[in-house]
Amino acid sequence: MKKSLFFIITCIFLTVFALCTSAYLVGDADGNGRVTASDARAALRFAASLDLPTERLITLCDTNSDGKVSASDARTILRTAANLEKPVTKNEDKTFEITTDGNTEIKTPNEIYEDAKSFTCEIRTYDKNGIALTVGTGFFISSDGILVTDFHVISTASSAVAIMSDGRKYSITSVLGYDSRKDIALLSTDAVNIPFAAFGKGVKVGDDIFVLGSPKGYTGTFSRGCVSAVDRVISGLGNGIKYIQITAPVSTGNSGGPVLDNKGNVIGIVAMSHNEAQNLNFAVSVEEIGKIDISTPVTLPELAKDAEDFTGEILL
Repeated sequence: MKKSLFFIITCIFLTVFALCTSAYLVGDADGNGRVTASDARAALRFAASLDLPTERLITLCDTNSDGKVSASDARTILRTAANLEKPVTKNEDKTFEITTDGNTEIKTPNEIYEDAKSFTCEIRTYDKNGIALTVGTGFFISSDGILVTDFHVISTASSAVAIMSDGRKYSITSVLGYDSRKDIALLSTDAVNIPFAAFGKGVKVGDDIFVLGSPKGYTGTFSRGCVSAVDRVISGLGNGIKYIQITAPVSTGNSGGPVLDNKGNVIGIVAMSHNEAQNLNFAVSVEEIGKIDISTPVTLPELAKDAEDFTGEILL
């Protein structure tokens, strides 16, 4: 009996310890469990490049989650130290690990299409009454059914379904993580042993690219173009995101679909199009997938409550 009680107490202690160590206090640069003026000074030195922050310190001091330590972060930390703002405890981010060393052999357009249709799906969303809302595109990135699409495709949905080219349907069970600023969402489905995409990198202007999706609901439409610009920042959006500009024709319904290179690797996610120009379209790099926090999944209805925070000017 005593051994059993000891075992239970030990398990409880280890569980609590694990939970405690998997979280951190935002702004606590010295890790002493408090946010102080000393932490603010340290953050300011990092912002001024007087000290070089480690990966861990960037995590601790990056209060606005922009990937760096700035004077703005230092001010927020100082306000927290002065009790003008409440301290924030965050769980350690968990992300989907991607590798951009996919296929190495150049494929014919037909081979690229045949491969891509095995991991690309049409996404149909519905409101709480089951009334159809939107049609978009997504693609699987793991054999256990993790799916990528644009945030705006599922942002207002109460339910959604992924439909494969052969008619198979999979329910979207939760939103693993999302970034409304980058317009990316990672979704969990009930698919198992599903083919999934390989990722590529090193995009250059002039490279041939291909897009697969459901423009205007025309399922499985395959189009071809080239990379017309890389690292394109669209000043009107004000989000600072660097887009891959492409000439492949896309329309409403292509959102969230894969942009593929001539080896069949996915190099981008179709994000938006200029509605007053021809073939002036934009994709987000697949490398952004690996930056999405998936430590706190939510349901589609829960996500819809946060959709009003989305400020991107999506034209698809």
